Amino acid sequence: MFKPKDNAGFVLLCDRKGVLQKLLYDELHIGKQLAFGKSFLQLIDVESVKTARKFIDALPTDKPVFDIALWFPFDGKRMFMQFAAYAYEDDFVIVGAKSKIDVIRICHKLLQWHFEDIEAKRHALTVNDRVAADREAELLTHVNELKREMIVLQAELHEKTEALRPAYSNVQLKAAGQQLDELRASVKQLKTELAAQTQLVYTLQCTQEDWQAAFHFTPTALCIVSLPDGKFVAANDHFRRLSGYTREQLRGLLLTNLLSLESLDGSANGDPHATPPSEFDAYVQMRAKDKPIRSVRACLQNLSFDGQPCMLVSVHELNMLQVLQLNPPSPAPADEPSSAAATEGNADNKSAPDADIASTTHAEIDEFLQRVSAQLEQSYAQLIAQAVTLRERASLLESETA
Repeated sequence: MFKPKDNAGFVLLCDRKGVLQKLLYDELHIGKQLAFGKSFLQLIDVESVKTARKFIDALPTDKPVFDIALWFPFDGKRMFMQFAAYAYEDDFVIVGAKSKIDVIRICHKLLQWHFEDIEAKRHALTVNDRVAADREAELLTHVNELKREMIVLQAELHEKTEALRPAYSNVQLKAAGQQLDELRASVKQLKTELAAQTQLVYTLQCTQEDWQAAFHFTPTALCIVSLPDGKFVAANDHFRRLSGYTREQLRGLLLTNLLSLESLDGSANGDPHATPPSEFDAYVQMRAKDKPIRSVRACLQNLSFDGQPCMLVSVHELNMLQVLQLNPPSPAPADEPSSAAATEGNADNKSAPDADIASTTHAEIDEFLQRVSAQLEQSYAQLIAQAVTLRERASLLESETA
C-alpha cells in the first residue's frame, strides 16, 4: 500500500449502502471513529448527512464522481472536506481529503498503485510462462526418450514372442488334450449316474404306484391328515364309506370332527379343534355322517407326505365280541335273581369247572387275536409310511433329473 508524504486524507472501501468493508488508507486516523461494519455516514456532520446519502444513492457504476464537499468533524472541529468516489456493482471506493488537490493526488496514487500491482502480476505471469515453457520443453524431451525406449522394448517383446510361439502352441495342445480327456471321463460318469438315477426313478415310480394301489384298495379305512391343523389330505374308499362323507366334504373337515381321540375311560379333553397326537393307538368314538356314534379303533403315526408333515390314520371297525368287551352288560340286581340264575344254581356242580374252562379258553383266544391284529396293523402302517417315503424320494429325483 502506498503512503503519501502529506497526511491529507483517507480511502474507504464500502458496500452500496455505505457500510465500511475495509479501510484502505488512513492518514487522518479516522479508524478510531469508524469501525468495520459501520456506516460511512457516521463520519459526516449532521448538516451534510442528507447530501452524503443522496451522493451514495446517485453513484453511477464504472464512472468516477468528484467535487463532493461535505462537513466532516475532525479533532473537535468542523472541517469542510472534498470527496471523490468510484462505484462498482456491489461496492465503491471513497476518497476523502482536505482539498481537491489532495483528492486528485490520492486518486493518482491509487491509479499508480494499481498500475504497479498489475505490472508486478504481469511480470510474475511472464516469468511463470517462461518457466512453464522451459518445463514443457524438458517434459517433451523426456517423453520423446520414453517413446524411443518403448519402441525398442516392443521390438524385443515381439522377437521373444515369435521365439516362444511354437513352444506355447505345443503346451496349449497338450492342455487341450488333457481337458478333452477329462471332459470325456466326466461325460461317461454322468451317463452312468444318469442311468442309475433313471432306474431308481423307475423303481420308485413303480413303488409309488404300488403304494397308491395299497392305499386305495386296502380293506382297512385309511386317511392322511396334515399337521398341525389336522385337515384331511387324502382318504381311501373304505374310509369314505365308513365316515359317510365324500372326498370334497372331507376336505372341509378336521380329523377331530370325526374322531374324538379320547379313550373310553374319558381321560382326554375331547376338544374337536385339538391337534392330533403324534402317536396314538386306542379305542375312540367316531361321529359318522347320518350314523349313530360308535366305537372304533384308531391308529395314528407321523409321516412325511409330498414333503409336508402329515399323519397316517387307520380306523378299524369293532366286531360284536370287542363291543361287548368294551361295553359289558349291566349285571342283574341281587334281590331279583332270574330264573336262569336259579336254574344254574340248581344244576349239577360238575358243570362249573367246564364253564370256567370254556370262559378262560375264549378269553385267551380273544386276547391272542387282538395281539395278532395289533401287530398286523402296526406292520401295515409301517409299510404305508415307507411307501410314502419312497414316493417323496421319487419326486425329489424327478426334480433333480429335470
